[in-house]
Amino acid sequence: MSSRIEYFANVSTGKPSGEYDLVLCNHNTCAAMLGDVEGFKIFTQHGPSHSLEQAPPWFDAFAAVSEETQAVMARSGIAAEVVRNPIDMKVVAAKGITHP
Repeated sequence: MSSRIEYFANVSTGKPSGEYDLVLCNHNTCAAMLGDVEGFKIFTQHGPSHSLEQAPPWFDAFAAVSEETQAVMARSGIAAEVVRNPIDMKVVAAKGITHP
């Protein structure tokens, strides 16, 4: 996990409880742990078919990382905004990773 987010927010690594301003969730296994957690919940779906990626319908908002994923979510009755996964090219270049 990025240390930068921990500077700005409390990050829960166990079963969360209580009230949060914002809950960001990426897998339905994590969503299942939310229980009675209060707060605005956003589910991000990164792929169209993996079972962990299937969004529970009870979230307040949904994000999809591609139009393909957005279309799959729409077929399940979930309206999602496309929010791309950013890649920090300076970090990639510093590690010597190049695109073929």
